[in-house]
Amino acid sequence: MIRQLVRTFRAAGVERVVVVTGLHSEQVRSELEGEDALLLHNPDFAHTDMLDSIKIGLRGCRSACDRVFVTPVCIPPLTFATVRQLMNCGAEVCVPVSNGVAGHPVLLGAQAAEALLSYQGREGLRGWLWQEKDRVCRVTIEEGGNASKRSFHERVQVRLVGEGPFFGPGPQQLLLGIRSRGSVAGACQAIGISYSKGRRILRQMERELGFSLVDRV
Repeated sequence: MIRQLVRTFRAAGVERVVVVTGLHSEQVRSELEGEDALLLHNPDFAHTDMLDSIKIGLRGCRSACDRVFVTPVCIPPLTFATVRQLMNCGAEVCVPVSNGVAGHPVLLGAQAAEALLSYQGREGLRGWLWQEKDRVCRVTIEEGGNASKRSFHERVQVRLVGEGPFFGPGPQQLLLGIRSRGSVAGACQAIGISYSKGRRILRQMERELGFSLVDRV
């Protein structure tokens, strides 16, 4: 289900996908190997609610995104058409409505995302949406927009090898994390590896390639 969501968002033109994991994080990481998604981990998943995981995801891309989709995994099969229909909505907060019922994914502008990050009220995302109801645009999904539909996607896995393997899913996650967080230490913390391991991976890539991959300041 997560892999299908990632592929649907990417196919619809979403530039960056962040997946926040809790339970079974290693299984999710394995299943998403080769997908263009940054995986972040919520270490307190068992003692927090969905909004806490949403905030981890928002912090992971806040400096690079002007609009953000937010969704749990357990939603009806999402289609390309639904994502595109929401992307065409110019409101600061867009919520899809099907058969009179509001659902996911919720599309947030940059200001709305920052407001959600500072929200400390009750009932999580639902409570925040109620508080912001005057600026929420309810987008009626066209009939069949969320219908399950069998589709096929290409899947290509690439590993680079010099004197030895130096680039694959692990180094890819590290580079995505550095781009998102702006530092090696922040990336290592986000993807759940030690700083020393992250530096070791980075040094190996740079040694094999013969040039620097990140700017040090």
